[in-house]
Amino acid sequence: MAASRDRASGREAAERHLDWAAFRARVVREMRGIGVPAQDAEAEARVMEARMRARIGWMRERFAEMVRLQNMVGDAYCRAMDARPDVDWDADDAPDLPPPAEEAAADAILAEIRAAVDDGRWPRHLHFHAV
Repeated sequence: MAASRDRASGREAAERHLDWAAFRARVVREMRGIGVPAQDAEAEARVMEARMRARIGWMRERFAEMVRLQNMVGDAYCRAMDARPDVDWDADDAPDLPPPAEEAAADAILAEIRAAVDDGRWPRHLHFHAV
């Protein structure tokens, strides 16, 4: 319950830091600078805001799921280590534990996030005309 509350307050803090009016004003200013009529520039700024909000929402959802899975991975490793009290896990010759199934899922989500951030490869539903 507290973790959920912390995540919600984190989202609210992030929303406060996103100045959408300034974002729209910058888009309008840039578009007007290349000769786009004011009404068209304002309409495009609203569209760009909606696109940005959708992508930020997706990013937050994926990141939250990745963190949830990583927590499960950590718990699985702890359980596996607790099940073997005879092993000195700090020793150089400690056995390798097999990765929990959740690790591959968390890695896949990280790959999705990296593809969007590093390469601009967003999921299909977040691709937009002229982007």
